[in-house]
Amino acid sequence: LKKNGHKVDILSSENTFTIPIKGLKNPSFMVSAFLKTKFKKGNDIVHAHNIPAALPMKNASGKKVLTLHGIYSEQVDMLHGKTTGKLSGSYEKDALNWADAITVISKEAYDYYTKLGFKVQHIPNAIDISSLPQQTERKYEKQVIFAGRLSREKGILNLLDVAEKLPQDIHLLILGSGPEEDKVREFTKSKSNIHFLG
Repeated sequence: LKKNGHKVDILSSENTFTIPIKGLKNPSFMVSAFLKTKFKKGNDIVHAHNIPAALPMKNASGKKVLTLHGIYSEQVDMLHGKTTGKLSGSYEKDALNWADAITVISKEAYDYYTKLGFKVQHIPNAIDISSLPQQTERKYEKQVIFAGRLSREKGILNLLDVAEKLPQDIHLLILGSGPEEDKVREFTKSKSNIHFLG
């Protein structure tokens, strides 16, 4: 957008005050970003990513697009328990009503939010394969790579459960960091075909 001459403002946890404590980071971002957007007017479009960004989105001027990266209330339930998950489910429905358009990146989220009665567009994350190297060096003849945040909601613990059943000639390479990193490191120590690369 910037290349085409549009003015773009980005509001993220990197340029907005947050409290870096589990359970407080998202709420503190919501409040801080809400206050920041109070003074930013004249937007044509506001594009928020995920439910914590919905409150600042609501406060901003312009048409509002909300992109969801999964089913938010289920993620909160998994990470913080059923009570917090139920509370977030109520806020989630309010947040969806604040948006002029809602996009989701998975078919599962599309089905879930459509059943709740919301008009949702499914736009999967795209990978620009032209930017990927064409000739790559393989470590193993048969290999599977996981690259991402090593956290429960990203499915890394499920992947480790499944990896136990991999035939020995198939190697799993895990790249990333996150709250489950110690478990991943410990798990891979005893496996000859599962490798943590950092």
